[in-house]
Amino acid sequence: MFLSRHRHAALASVLAMLCSATVISVSAGARTWTGIGPEGGDIRVLAIDPKAPESLYAGTEDGGIFKSTNGGASWKPLKVGLPAVNVSVYALAFDPAFPRTIYAGIKFYGLFKSTDSGESWTAANTGLPRSSTVNALAIASSLTETVYAATFGGLFKSTNGGKSWSTVSAALPRLQRSADVPVEFKRVTILAVDSTNPTTLYTGTDADGVFKSTTAGREWKSANTGLPKTHVNALAIDLRAPATLYAGTDDGLFKSTNGGGSWTPVNLGLSRAAVPTYTVAIDRRDSRVIYAGMSDGLFRSVDGGKNWSPIISGRAGFPVKALVIDATRPHILYAGTLRGVLKSTTAGQSWSAVNKGLTNTFVETLVVDPRTPNTLYAWTRIGWTAGLLFKTTDGGKSWSPIGGGLPNTYPSRLVSDPLSPTTLYAGTKRNGLFKSTNGGKSWSPINAGLPRAQVEVFSLAIDPGIESTLYAGTSGGLFMSVNGGEGWTPVKAEPNTQVVNTVAVDPTNHRTLYAGLKDGVFKSTDGGETWSTSKLSPQYLLTLAIDPTNVRILYAGTYLSGLFQSTNGGENWNSINTGLPEPGAQNTALAFAIDPTDSKTVYVATSSGVFKSTNGGERWVAFNAGLTNSFVKALVIDSTVPKRIYAGTQGGGVFVLQESVSSGD
Repeated sequence: MFLSRHRHAALASVLAMLCSATVISVSAGARTWTGIGPEGGDIRVLAIDPKAPESLYAGTEDGGIFKSTNGGASWKPLKVGLPAVNVSVYALAFDPAFPRTIYAGIKFYGLFKSTDSGESWTAANTGLPRSSTVNALAIASSLTETVYAATFGGLFKSTNGGKSWSTVSAALPRLQRSADVPVEFKRVTILAVDSTNPTTLYTGTDADGVFKSTTAGREWKSANTGLPKTHVNALAIDLRAPATLYAGTDDGLFKSTNGGGSWTPVNLGLSRAAVPTYTVAIDRRDSRVIYAGMSDGLFRSVDGGKNWSPIISGRAGFPVKALVIDATRPHILYAGTLRGVLKSTTAGQSWSAVNKGLTNTFVETLVVDPRTPNTLYAWTRIGWTAGLLFKTTDGGKSWSPIGGGLPNTYPSRLVSDPLSPTTLYAGTKRNGLFKSTNGGKSWSPINAGLPRAQVEVFSLAIDPGIESTLYAGTSGGLFMSVNGGEGWTPVKAEPNTQVVNTVAVDPTNHRTLYAGLKDGVFKSTDGGETWSTSKLSPQYLLTLAIDPTNVRILYAGTYLSGLFQSTNGGENWNSINTGLPEPGAQNTALAFAIDPTDSKTVYVATSSGVFKSTNGGERWVAFNAGLTNSFVKALVIDSTVPKRIYAGTQGGGVFVLQESVSSGD
């Protein structure tokens, strides 16, 4: 009856893919959603226009491509022609002779090309494997129509500017996953081309180190002497001495001075010898100056890698995974982190965030203060292991990170006490539960009675009728606290020992509870002493909502199967998917919001955007105008202004929509 942690990790991965695969439909007549931050996000690649260094491009995780024409002071999204607005972009490369031509490598969608500085894009995938993920791109500087693309299906080459591609992986190592699966080429993670000799290439793989070709990819040889067979994240060639190159790997940073013939580790001064290294950049004017972006921050060497000193470290949201140097002004650097772009005009001695207009935050959960509705909390995910809590007191005009005592961990749920909104409870996927009594300024762990401090929390619910009573759905079952989280006791019977994804408390009868699990809804009418199984089984439940004016009406959101409704307190359920996408990849429901002034008006957040019903779920319409990211994880209504709705997206931050009173579907 247990749902394993691995099952939940797999579910998270599938949902992330859905985010990339969805195209938003825009409904006519709806008011427009407006993005309000928080700004920043997961930056995977940065590129500077070689002929216009104030023009900077950023490829993001699930947020598409952004462009700045003023050195990062402001950004705008580039969307036209891309397969979806929230794609993940892992590679960017300019045609060095005609920099209005740009290539973008996109997760699951292969390669896209722009000939107008990113204003519009077209697919350039002929010859690439279907649903390719392009990890890196390289262009031979003297043969600008020759482009190389590193993919999870091997290395590919185009000699006509991306019009067609052919494999150049014949001599690279291959992988046999199992006897009944065809042999595959190893994943190529990174590549570099010698600018003085365009037939010399280096590739990095996901587990077999570095390979070298001196025949433009026709033949390859292992170049791993002194280098562990490891995942290679970065390759950088010294333009002044192309036999010198650096390899950033999961096992540290290495240097070769003989064209990959042999390697030596270069780690003196680094935080640890084998620190994972994600990006390397060499100063074009002084190749002794090298920058390395690592899991522990950004480091600088001024002696060709012999010694290193940290120039960015100790901040939440790092590692540094992208780094570029202004070729004409090498004291200007840009670093891409999991919290956005940083800029230095002092060769790394000082940094400032430059994220205005660049909104790529992953909002897992949202809370609106019912007494001061301009106060919102947005708990964002950073990568797949960390999180950062933001607060605004001006309706999203500005945000500040908060959370002293709250660990930098994967966020799950955030709720506020309706009787004392500055009291907040936070559930995490790694570190259990935390509580704040001062509006999020400081936090304390509240795990007494839970099976372990590292318990995974999937849901939180506060009893609206009994002060200090709340429920936590965890990886080890359902727990109850009657003293504001100071102590927890497990509920009895069925939901105990199972993963509880969602919990709802009857607002008129605190002893009536509903728990959503992987195999349906369970109900208790005696405060959790005993439970009965709903007829909704075996649906995989993700969210539940109770109609506040008729508590026998319930809404259930599922993984892949859309929405269900019960009108008799969970005894029977009916599918209510009219107007929603067909059950499957685009029909995963993640959160409900019910209008407190008209309970027939219901909103649902899905992997395909927001949908609205004005007849209690009988029919739904897309409600997505202005919503640039379709994967909506959180949805809340301002109780003081019920036509004001907030949506938390995966990769686009928070959006707000102010409906007119007469707006309908």
